[in-house]
Amino acid sequence: MSKLKSRILALGLALSSLLAVLPVKALNAEPAAGSEVSPGDSISYTYTLSEDMENCVLRLSLGPGLAMQENSVRIQSAQTPEVVYGSDGFVLMSDKLEKGDTISFVADVSSAALEIWAKITAGDDSISEEDGYAAHILVLPAHAEDTAVAAQTDEETDTGAPGLLNTRSLFVPLLILMAAALALMLRRWMSFRKAQKEATPGADPSGAAQSQEETLAWDDTVEYLTIPEEKPAKTDE
Repeated sequence: MSKLKSRILALGLALSSLLAVLPVKALNAEPAAGSEVSPGDSISYTYTLSEDMENCVLRLSLGPGLAMQENSVRIQSAQTPEVVYGSDGFVLMSDKLEKGDTISFVADVSSAALEIWAKITAGDDSISEEDGYAAHILVLPAHAEDTAVAAQTDEETDTGAPGLLNTRSLFVPLLILMAAALALMLRRWMSFRKAQKEATPGADPSGAAQSQEETLAWDDTVEYLTIPEEKPAKTDE
């Protein structure tokens, strides 16, 4: 029994020594990177400088599923760096930062989370992606999945088939395009007919003459019928 305890103790000491030798990730997160998080959760990040830096510019970027709490930013350093906040993180500028200085902040997982990650980079590329990157696994709660399914069901009920609404929205521009094309074709056809009429040679002279004779004959007939010939009056001798 004593031998077993000795072996367990030796194994524990060896394991602790091995963990002490392993490098510690510069950007630590709580809960730990790689764990599951859900909308509404908060993640605490702490970055520890592994070496001294001068004239340093550090850029913190957050994934589209995280929203940083500005009041949560804490910097433990002998210097007083300048912090400029942005829409997806902040930029830290300082004349000098020493090894062991820490930068901590808290970010919330939003309800429209897509990717959960945080990344710290340096202007001189002195921070590797392995040391300055931490990601988590997004897990949607059951009620959120039920809500998504219900929304899809409502859409199918309203439109009669999935995606029909999108089809209808595409049909209107197509109908307008077809109407414009039809109007253009009609306009071109009318222009063609007009040009064809202008290019058609005049009527046959013989036909025109015959038509003129018929018109004159009709006019003579009318004149003959409407204006009778006057006869001289008879005188008794």
